[in-house]
Amino acid sequence: MNKILRYSLIMVLGLFSTVQSFGAIYTHVFAKDDITAEGDVTLTGVSWNLACQWNTASTYFGWDTANTPSKGIQIGSGSKSANAVVLKTSGFSGEISAVVINTSTASSAVTTLSLSVGGTSFGTKDLTNTSTDYTFTPKASGELIFTFSQPSTLKALYIKSISVYTNGDSPTPPTLDVADDISSFIALATGTEANLTLTNAQVLYADATNKNVYIKDATGALCFYNAGLNLTTGDILNGSVAGKLSVYNNLPEFTANTLTSVDKITKTAGAAPTPVDVTVAQANSMQYVSQLVRLSGVKLDSVGSNLMAIQNGDSIQIYDSFKSLTGVKLTTPSENNNLTGILIIYKTTYEIYPLTIDGYETASISNVNGVSNLNAPIYNLAGQQVNESYKGVVTRNGKKFIQK
Repeated sequence: MNKILRYSLIMVLGLFSTVQSFGAIYTHVFAKDDITAEGDVTLTGVSWNLACQWNTASTYFGWDTANTPSKGIQIGSGSKSANAVVLKTSGFSGEISAVVINTSTASSAVTTLSLSVGGTSFGTKDLTNTSTDYTFTPKASGELIFTFSQPSTLKALYIKSISVYTNGDSPTPPTLDVADDISSFIALATGTEANLTLTNAQVLYADATNKNVYIKDATGALCFYNAGLNLTTGDILNGSVAGKLSVYNNLPEFTANTLTSVDKITKTAGAAPTPVDVTVAQANSMQYVSQLVRLSGVKLDSVGSNLMAIQNGDSIQIYDSFKSLTGVKLTTPSENNNLTGILIIYKTTYEIYPLTIDGYETASISNVNGVSNLNAPIYNLAGQQVNESYKGVVTRNGKKFIQK
C-alpha cells in the first residue's frame, strides 16, 4: 500500500513540474547564459522551447553588455541574425489573464512581436531599440507562443523579462497624467508619463524606419521618437496615446512607455502637409521646433564644414539627418534659394533637417519641379545644350543656377 502511494505522489509531482498554476504571477528576469542554444530550457520552474529561423548557417546567443542597464539575452547579431524567433510554453494551467514581456531590438531594426494563446492571436507590437514592457491581455488558456519577426532587417533581438498573470490577476497600470494637446504634453516635467490626446493632428514627416516622426496639432509640434506607432507622412490622427516626455539635447520627444499603443488612435490618410513660412530669424527660436517649415529667398553657402542658409545677416545650419541630400553637390553659393524641412534644436543650436532644397541637384529629392537628375542635359538661357565647362546661368531639370 505504501509503495502505491509513493508512486502516485511521484506522478503528481512530475505533473506539477511540467504544468504550473501560479495563481497570481510568474516572472522570469533573464540572466547571462539562461539561453545559449535553441531547444528546451527551464526558466524559473517552467519549461519553454525556443526555435529560430536563421539567415545564415551560423547562430548567435549572448548577453547585452553594450547598454547599462543590460537589455538582456541577445538572440542573433548583425552578421548572424534570425528573421523569426519563436518562444513558447504549455507550462501554465487555467486562464492566462495577462502577459508582459520586456524586449527590444538593435538600432534601425524593423521587428514585430505577436502573442497567441491556445491557437488564438492576441495582437502584434512594433518593437523599438529601447527596452520596453509590452502587455497582452489574452484571457485565454492553452499554449503560449511569442513570435518575433524581422523579415527585412538583419539585427539582434533582446529579451529582458517575462511575466505571466493567471486566474484573473493583471499588472497594475501606471498612474498617468493627462495632456489635452501637444503643447500641454511638452509643458510636463521631463520623464512624466501621460495620456496625450490628439485632435486632428497631422504627421508632418515620418522617416522610413518610423524612428523619427514629427506630429503637429493646433497647439504645437512634437517629435515622436521610436514610439512604434507605424505612422505615415500626412496621416490625420484622432484619439489618445500613452507615452513619456523625454528631452534629448533640449529637443522635447514623445517616447514609448508600457502602455504605448495605436489602439486608441484613429488614422486617416491626409493631404501632403503644408509647411509654415518662416524667416531664418524666426527659425532660430523654439516657436517652430519640430514643425515643417519653409525658408524662401535664402543664400546657401558653406561655412567651414557646415552648410548654412543665410538671410539678412541671420543664418541657420542645414543638417542632412534624413539623408535627403545623399550624393548632392552645391551648385553655387547663391541667393534666392528655397528649402523645406523639419526645424529642430540640438543643444543650443537650431538646425533644419532638409526635405527639399534649391541650389542642390540630386536624384534623391522630390520637389515641386519633380525629381532632379544629375545626368540631365544642361542648357544656357538661349536654349542651347552646353556641358560642364560652360560658365554662366544655365538650367537643368527646369531649374536655374550659376555654373562657374
